[in-house]
Amino acid sequence: MLTRTFPTLLVLSLLSAGTAHAADEPPPAATAESRSTTALPTVELQALLQRVGETTHKRFLVDSHVPSEVVVGTVDPRTVTYPILLAILRNNNMAAFTQQGIVNVVPADEIRHFAVPVVEHDDSAIPDDEWVTRVARTHNVSAAQLVPILRPLVPRGGHLAALPDQNALLLVDSYANGRRVLELIGALDKPSTKSP
Repeated sequence: MLTRTFPTLLVLSLLSAGTAHAADEPPPAATAESRSTTALPTVELQALLQRVGETTHKRFLVDSHVPSEVVVGTVDPRTVTYPILLAILRNNNMAAFTQQGIVNVVPADEIRHFAVPVVEHDDSAIPDDEWVTRVARTHNVSAAQLVPILRPLVPRGGHLAALPDQNALLLVDSYANGRRVLELIGALDKPSTKSP
């Protein structure tokens, strides 16, 4: 009788130990809930734009499809400059371009559909994250051949297309990334070294 009871007690003891261990672990829902409480801090976009506008004398026009709050990470909203504002917008999937003296804030995925200004020459006054349109001409390689090489470097909301008749590329991108793409075009647009 004792020999039959001992294995039963051992099994019950192991089962209760496993249950106690499982009770110590938080359920998956609680884990997900605790993660949401550690989200990065957000601020009202309108308040941030107003603060930056007061210090820079810029006016902003906000598309109705952008969120009303933005994540700022560890940046103090009271110290945000215009270039930092543009970086914050980029990190929140928004984009900005200047038209008729007003900074337009739009969803980044839609930026190519707007009248983003054309910039013909590099200009250090343009902030890195402001969006522009650039045109690049190639002399030694086909512009159309460069599109599949360079297109992955352009953000989803941007645009890169070739005009084969003029051996030109049309690029809509942030100023800094556009400058990088143009530098790569220059580096790739070299005479062929193949022997005849």
